[in-house]
Amino acid sequence: MSNSERTPLLPTANDNGKQNGTARAGTHYLSAIAAAVGLAPSNNAPQQPKPQGVQTMLRVEPKVYFANERTFLSWLHFCIVLGGLAIGLFNFGDRVGMIAGFAFTLVALMFMIYALYLYLKRTSMIRNRDPGPYDDTRGPVVLVITLIAAILLNFWLKFVSFFGY
Repeated sequence: MSNSERTPLLPTANDNGKQNGTARAGTHYLSAIAAAVGLAPSNNAPQQPKPQGVQTMLRVEPKVYFANERTFLSWLHFCIVLGGLAIGLFNFGDRVGMIAGFAFTLVALMFMIYALYLYLKRTSMIRNRDPGPYDDTRGPVVLVITLIAAILLNFWLKFVSFFGY
């Protein structure tokens, strides 16, 4: 650590208003107030040595497991809604509806499997007390792109069947 990193931003009471060899008016008063409020280190406070090399077991609270399960159930809820829409299109639609229903069914099944994979991976990471990362940056993006592709497929098929191409 260099000396410039150890220099306090506010001068302490022993500096008598001098910082870097120059006297500044009123800095002694300000440093005393800052030390009293706790913004600057005071000279009276004993320095606590920092323990080094001490490792403790992390306690994983149950709410971490519940948050993982809640996320899994949220993904499954979305997949079930999408699957219900797909079955409705497949059963009660024309040829275009059946194709779109099949596409939405594949998307729902794909993301059910992905949700299960994420749930099991995160559960394993929590059990092993792995520090992370636990976030999922690719899944939602892939989901949106896949849904847009399925919706565009539905529109394109409907457009083609309407104009008889």
